[in-house]
Amino acid sequence: MRPWSRPSRSTANPNCTTEERHFGKDVWLSRRGAIDTMRGTPGPIPGSMGTRTYVVTGKGYAPALSSAPHGAGREYGRIHAKRTFSYEQLIASMDGIEWSGSKAFVDEIPAAYDPPGLPESGSRKPPANGPGASCADGC
Repeated sequence: MRPWSRPSRSTANPNCTTEERHFGKDVWLSRRGAIDTMRGTPGPIPGSMGTRTYVVTGKGYAPALSSAPHGAGREYGRIHAKRTFSYEQLIASMDGIEWSGSKAFVDEIPAAYDPPGLPESGSRKPPANGPGASCADGC
């Protein structure tokens, strides 16, 4: 892994509508839960509380409308996670990670999320480092 350096400023917003040109047409594109990955555009792919966040650089992958998923996919929905995991499991999973210690975060336990770089369970979306983006630190 390369040493950290300040990346270009990102203006990525995972829930916005912008006017863009795709397949020869001017369109209004709404990205909900996705970021703009036009060629050279920097953007974050956040992980869960217990995993890394990646800064990626867009490749401008036209079939995906120059978009990439914004963050870790959930393996368990919030309600299911609260019913499945205990506060004690959350504490154990956060060993070595600074966090508030609040019981309110049981649904955010890292085990409630898909492993980094894998598609959401049951979905066909590409991994966070899929065809629409490349990882800035070589991951």
